[in-house]
Amino acid sequence: MSTFLKQCLVCVTLIALSGCSTVEDIFFGAVTRTPSSEETQTKKEAERKKGPKRTVEDWVAQSGPAVAETALSDIEVPGTPNLGSNKSDIGRTLRAARDTLRAISENAENQNDTLERVRTTLDDNTAEYLGVRAAIMQRLETGTSPGNQILKSQWYVAQSALDRLRADANALNAVGANWLAGVDEANGLAASLPVPSREMSERDRRELGEARDAITELQVILNQAIKRLASYTDRRRVYLAQEDGILVGLSAAIDAGRPYDPKNLSTADARASRQPLVVIKFVNDQVSYEKTLYTAVSAALQRRPNAEFDLVAVSPLSDSSSDLSEMTLSARKRAEAVLKSMTGFGLPPTRLRLSATMNGDVTSDEVHIFVR
Repeated sequence: MSTFLKQCLVCVTLIALSGCSTVEDIFFGAVTRTPSSEETQTKKEAERKKGPKRTVEDWVAQSGPAVAETALSDIEVPGTPNLGSNKSDIGRTLRAARDTLRAISENAENQNDTLERVRTTLDDNTAEYLGVRAAIMQRLETGTSPGNQILKSQWYVAQSALDRLRADANALNAVGANWLAGVDEANGLAASLPVPSREMSERDRRELGEARDAITELQVILNQAIKRLASYTDRRRVYLAQEDGILVGLSAAIDAGRPYDPKNLSTADARASRQPLVVIKFVNDQVSYEKTLYTAVSAALQRRPNAEFDLVAVSPLSDSSSDLSEMTLSARKRAEAVLKSMTGFGLPPTRLRLSATMNGDVTSDEVHIFVR
């Protein structure tokens, strides 16, 4: 090949690498087409409807109920008065009452340590959960391939954080139960005290009054704390049930590689494209489902040996927040029992995913099993 031809080829190669994509672009220059005003307007309208891109911080802002400091604040337990100074029978009764009252107070104060721990873990677990959930939503909005494995891994992290939040709620329930036991014990103590009479010494009558006042003050403090805590945990249970539904929707969005709409807290759209493998309706406590479930799961694994399963606890709706909390918890316990049965079939827990939702069309607890 002549030197002249080699030089021409080098020139053409350099020009092509500079950004031109066709031979016509190389020799005659790239032609830039100006979009029409109609095309520009259409593009602007589409971007306007789509709205601004959300950041991770935007998604985090769409959080659930914050940790209520008034509900989770330490209680101030009053000191126990010095009772039973007399050596009379009433004095001995008052000394025993003093010791019992002191034990109730100390036990109530010890729950402050649990509250302090729960406050810390609630903050940490909530921050982790909302951060991961927000990152998933933001990534889905910017676009991703169906079944993105990184997003699936993040989903499991979010599910684990949500399970820890549920454990925190159970710890709060234990605190409330402990306080309630203290109230019952204080009620029994008050009932055991004798009624003041003229036969008693003035000191015994005065100290009986002090004992009753101290018991009443402790009862009021504990009852108020129990009421605040119960209100908070009720809201928290509803919130956790809603977040279970959101994670179901996020799972479907990840599988489809499509954005997730945070305004839609229902999971109906997340499961609309698939039918449940099995629906277990718990119309009573004696529902026998394991044989049917085993047959259905075995058939699904024969078709897809690597199949994974979603277990969705479905509870009825209620206008009462307390009833709603009880029904949500009941349905989840049913789903946990079904999950235990499936692990008994030999399925590893990593291939099972548990969530919960509410449905106004059901009248009893149900567990829906879906194949992924």
